Amino acid sequence: MTPPLVIRAMVPEDIEAVVTQERAAFPTVWSPASYLAELANPAALYLVATLEGELVGFIGGCLVGEEVHILTLAVAASHRRQGYGERLLQELLEQAYQRGARRATLEVRAGNQAARALYEKYGFIAVAYIGKYYIDTGEDAVVMWLHPLPAHLAPTTAGQPHYLERS
Repeated sequence: MTPPLVIRAMVPEDIEAVVTQERAAFPTVWSPASYLAELANPAALYLVATLEGELVGFIGGCLVGEEVHILTLAVAASHRRQGYGERLLQELLEQAYQRGARRATLEVRAGNQAARALYEKYGFIAVAYIGKYYIDTGEDAVVMWLHPLPAHLAPTTAGQPHYLERS
């Protein structure tokens, strides 16, 4: 039997594992002090996914008015393509909605097709490109929006989000 994925709020004790995982996923990483400051920010929303206590992914964002800005999402290489990033995204969007967000935005590396496909699956649309946005590689960014942010969101294959009734 596969162990259950647990998604919970990130705590300071998670930061070392988050930075290690981030280092494996991205060319540039945040410092532990940056994560600690984010966790102290009441507008921040950071979650981790664990399997039997092992951190397998994380996501973070910041609420500004009625918008959640997704800042980071990563899943350990050994646990990719198992739906964990998708579950983290769903949970962050649900929690953001509960905290008053009614739209979401993010920037994603133009060449990160897997991430772009995940966001599009949930109704995000590309609205702008920013040239050489990522200073570590000079890669362009795609700005994506999800508006309105539904109370519950399910994936779609038709390019439009499928809205579920609030229970």
